[in-house]
Amino acid sequence: MFVSIVVLCCDDRVNALEKRLREILQRVTFSYELIYVFRSRSIYLEKRPTDHAKFVCVQNFFGTRKQTEKVFQEITGDYVVVLSPNIEKSPFYMLDSLELIQTKDYDVVTIVGDVLPYSVVQKWFLKVKKILFPTNVFYVCKKEVLALKVEQKDMTHCSIYYLPYELENKSANENG
Repeated sequence: MFVSIVVLCCDDRVNALEKRLREILQRVTFSYELIYVFRSRSIYLEKRPTDHAKFVCVQNFFGTRKQTEKVFQEITGDYVVVLSPNIEKSPFYMLDSLELIQTKDYDVVTIVGDVLPYSVVQKWFLKVKKILFPTNVFYVCKKEVLALKVEQKDMTHCSIYYLPYELENKSANENG
Protein backbone atom coordinates (compact mmCIF):
# COMPACT_ATOMS: atom_id res chain seq x y z
CA MET A 1 0.00 0.00 0.00
CA PHE A 2 1.32 3.43 -0.97
CA VAL A 3 -0.30 6.42 0.79
CA SER A 4 -0.11 10.11 -0.10
CA ILE A 5 -0.50 12.18 3.08
CA VAL A 6 -1.54 15.77 2.37
CA VAL A 7 -0.88 18.16 5.27
CA LEU A 8 -2.53 21.60 5.16
CA CYS A 9 -0.08 24.12 6.62
CA CYS A 10 -2.74 26.62 7.62
CA ASP A 11 -2.27 27.12 11.33
CA ASP A 12 0.72 27.42 13.66
CA ARG A 13 -0.35 24.08 15.18
CA VAL A 14 0.98 22.42 12.01
CA ASN A 15 4.33 21.97 13.75
CA ALA A 16 2.73 19.92 16.55
CA LEU A 17 0.73 17.96 13.95
CA GLU A 18 3.87 17.28 11.93
CA LYS A 19 5.70 16.05 15.04
CA ARG A 20 2.87 13.63 15.95
CA LEU A 21 2.67 12.47 12.34
CA ARG A 22 6.42 11.74 12.19
CA GLU A 23 6.21 9.71 15.41
CA ILE A 24 3.39 7.61 13.98
CA LEU A 25 5.05 7.16 10.59
CA GLN A 26 8.14 5.64 12.22
CA ARG A 27 5.97 2.65 13.20
CA VAL A 28 3.88 2.07 10.05
CA THR A 29 4.43 -0.75 7.59
CA PHE A 30 3.07 0.99 4.49
CA SER A 31 5.00 3.23 2.08
CA TYR A 32 4.07 6.90 2.00
CA GLU A 33 4.81 10.33 0.66
CA LEU A 34 4.11 13.62 2.45
CA ILE A 35 2.68 16.57 0.56
CA TYR A 36 2.71 19.85 2.46
CA VAL A 37 0.25 22.41 1.10
CA PHE A 38 1.17 26.02 1.84
CA ARG A 39 -0.56 29.22 0.88
CA SER A 40 0.80 32.68 0.38
CA ARG A 41 1.20 34.26 3.83
CA SER A 42 1.17 30.77 5.33
CA ILE A 43 2.41 29.28 8.55
CA TYR A 44 5.62 27.42 7.87
CA LEU A 45 7.14 24.36 9.42
CA GLU A 46 9.85 24.93 12.01
CA LYS A 47 11.89 22.09 10.51
CA ARG A 48 11.35 21.42 6.82
CA PRO A 49 11.31 17.64 6.20
CA THR A 50 13.70 16.27 3.62
CA ASP A 51 12.53 12.67 3.25
CA HIS A 52 9.35 11.53 1.47
CA ALA A 53 8.26 15.19 1.19
CA LYS A 54 6.86 17.42 -1.54
CA PHE A 55 5.71 21.01 -1.20
CA VAL A 56 2.83 22.74 -3.00
CA CYS A 57 1.83 26.40 -2.71
CA VAL A 58 -1.78 27.50 -3.38
CA GLN A 59 -3.46 30.89 -3.06
CA ASN A 60 -5.81 29.76 -0.25
CA PHE A 61 -7.70 26.71 1.01
CA PHE A 62 -11.15 27.20 -0.47
CA GLY A 63 -10.80 23.97 -2.42
CA THR A 64 -11.44 25.40 -5.86
CA ARG A 65 -11.02 23.03 -8.78
CA LYS A 66 -7.76 24.70 -9.87
CA GLN A 67 -6.27 24.45 -6.35
CA THR A 68 -7.37 20.85 -5.93
CA GLU A 69 -5.94 19.91 -9.34
CA LYS A 70 -2.59 21.48 -8.40
CA VAL A 71 -2.37 19.31 -5.28
CA PHE A 72 -3.79 16.25 -7.07
CA GLN A 73 -1.00 16.40 -9.66
CA GLU A 74 1.53 15.77 -6.88
CA ILE A 75 -0.30 12.71 -5.50
CA THR A 76 1.14 9.36 -6.53
CA GLY A 77 -0.28 7.10 -3.80
CA ASP A 78 -3.13 4.61 -4.16
CA TYR A 79 -4.75 6.16 -1.09
CA VAL A 80 -4.95 9.81 -0.05
CA VAL A 81 -5.05 11.20 3.50
CA VAL A 82 -5.87 14.87 4.03
CA LEU A 83 -4.89 16.25 7.45
CA SER A 84 -5.47 19.63 9.03
CA PRO A 85 -3.82 20.99 12.19
CA ASN A 86 -7.31 22.07 13.30
CA ILE A 87 -8.07 18.40 14.00
CA GLU A 88 -5.38 17.55 16.51
CA LYS A 89 -5.83 13.78 16.59
CA SER A 90 -6.05 13.35 12.82
CA PRO A 91 -2.75 11.39 12.53
CA PHE A 92 -4.24 8.76 14.87
CA TYR A 93 -7.56 8.75 12.98
CA MET A 94 -5.55 8.21 9.79
CA LEU A 95 -4.44 4.73 10.91
CA ASP A 96 -8.00 3.62 11.76
CA SER A 97 -9.25 5.02 8.47
CA LEU A 98 -6.66 3.27 6.34
CA GLU A 99 -7.46 -0.02 8.05
CA LEU A 100 -11.19 0.45 7.37
CA ILE A 101 -10.60 1.27 3.72
CA GLN A 102 -8.50 -1.85 3.26
CA THR A 103 -10.52 -4.33 5.32
CA LYS A 104 -14.07 -3.07 4.65
CA ASP A 105 -13.47 -1.63 1.17
CA TYR A 106 -14.94 1.83 1.81
CA ASP A 107 -14.17 4.59 -0.70
CA VAL A 108 -13.95 7.39 1.90
CA VAL A 109 -13.50 7.43 5.68
CA THR A 110 -13.89 10.68 7.62
CA ILE A 111 -15.15 12.39 10.77
CA VAL A 112 -16.24 15.52 8.92
CA GLY A 113 -19.85 15.62 7.73
CA ASP A 114 -20.85 16.13 4.10
CA VAL A 115 -17.58 15.09 2.45
CA LEU A 116 -19.49 13.80 -0.58
CA PRO A 117 -22.26 16.23 -1.58
CA TYR A 118 -25.24 14.52 -3.21
CA SER A 119 -27.46 17.45 -4.14
CA VAL A 120 -27.20 20.97 -5.52
CA VAL A 121 -28.21 22.34 -2.09
CA GLN A 122 -25.48 20.32 -0.35
CA LYS A 123 -22.89 21.49 -2.88
CA TRP A 124 -23.89 25.12 -2.30
CA PHE A 125 -23.86 24.63 1.48
CA LEU A 126 -20.37 23.07 1.30
CA LYS A 127 -19.04 26.03 -0.69
CA VAL A 128 -20.30 28.44 1.98
CA LYS A 129 -18.92 26.18 4.74
CA LYS A 130 -15.49 26.08 3.03
CA ILE A 131 -15.39 29.87 2.97
CA LEU A 132 -16.25 30.11 6.68
CA PHE A 133 -14.19 27.11 7.87
CA PRO A 134 -11.70 26.31 5.10
CA THR A 135 -9.32 24.15 7.10
CA ASN A 136 -11.57 21.94 9.22
CA VAL A 137 -10.67 18.90 7.10
CA PHE A 138 -9.96 15.22 7.64
CA TYR A 139 -10.59 12.37 5.26
CA VAL A 140 -8.96 9.28 3.82
CA CYS A 141 -9.98 8.04 0.38
CA LYS A 142 -8.94 6.00 -2.58
CA LYS A 143 -7.11 8.03 -5.21
CA GLU A 144 -9.77 7.33 -7.84
CA VAL A 145 -12.41 8.89 -5.56
CA LEU A 146 -10.35 12.06 -5.24
CA ALA A 147 -9.99 12.06 -9.04
CA LEU A 148 -13.80 12.04 -9.33
CA LYS A 149 -14.00 14.96 -6.91
CA VAL A 150 -11.35 16.95 -8.81
CA GLU A 151 -13.10 16.29 -12.12
CA GLN A 152 -16.46 17.14 -10.49
CA LYS A 153 -17.99 13.86 -11.62
CA ASP A 154 -20.83 11.91 -10.03
CA MET A 155 -19.78 10.45 -6.68
CA THR A 156 -23.13 9.06 -5.51
CA HIS A 157 -21.92 5.48 -5.96
CA CYS A 158 -19.02 5.98 -3.51
CA SER A 159 -19.28 4.34 -0.09
CA ILE A 160 -18.45 6.53 2.89
CA TYR A 161 -17.87 5.65 6.53
CA TYR A 162 -18.01 8.24 9.30
CA LEU A 163 -15.71 7.45 12.20
CA PRO A 164 -17.45 7.66 15.58
CA TYR A 165 -15.12 10.42 16.75
CA GLU A 166 -16.18 13.93 17.66
CA LEU A 167 -14.85 16.86 15.71
CA GLU A 168 -12.56 18.70 18.07
CA ASN A 169 -13.66 22.12 19.24
CA LYS A 170 -10.92 24.62 18.39
CA SER A 171 -11.77 27.04 21.21
CA ALA A 172 -11.91 24.21 23.76
CA ASN A 173 -8.43 23.09 22.72
CA GLU A 174 -7.08 26.63 23.07
CA ASN A 175 -8.64 27.12 26.52
CA GLY A 176 -7.98 23.72 27.96
